Amino acid sequence: MSAPVIKHFGKVIKGVKHYYNPELYKANLLEIESFGGEFVETIKLRGKRISNDTYAYFFGGVIKTALEFEIFRGWTKEEVRWHYEDLFLAEEIMSKQLVGAVTKLEIVRKHRSIADLNQKEMNEFTERVIEDLAMKGIVVLSPEQYQTEQWNTINKTI
Repeated sequence: MSAPVIKHFGKVIKGVKHYYNPELYKANLLEIESFGGEFVETIKLRGKRISNDTYAYFFGGVIKTALEFEIFRGWTKEEVRWHYEDLFLAEEIMSKQLVGAVTKLEIVRKHRSIADLNQKEMNEFTERVIEDLAMKGIVVLSPEQYQTEQWNTINKTI
């Protein structure tokens, strides 16, 4: 089993990284050093949180429509979501582990959840789900054509 991946969040100011939790970052560096010191660092722009409207459309429109068809008969909303997360958000990666004096290579399937996505990624994921449903003969309407008031934030009046 490989070590967990811990995400470190921060801000770049004048070309310098400033971590929100520098103590955790330092502790992770010490742990990496104790296991040989090799690491991979990936830095990406932190995206915006997914809006309530996007969730409303995905669950109240896209997934709800899919559940009306025989192919998904008996499934729950979560099972349909997990199916599409596995289809579009999972990837196989090569994992290298040192077992004694032997290096063991294995392919590990890394799963992501919609909770890991930002707004742009969620929009792209939703489009891929809609395209897949269309290939199965399931037509998903536009967001405006669904009754999703319980989550909708665009048309709120004060």
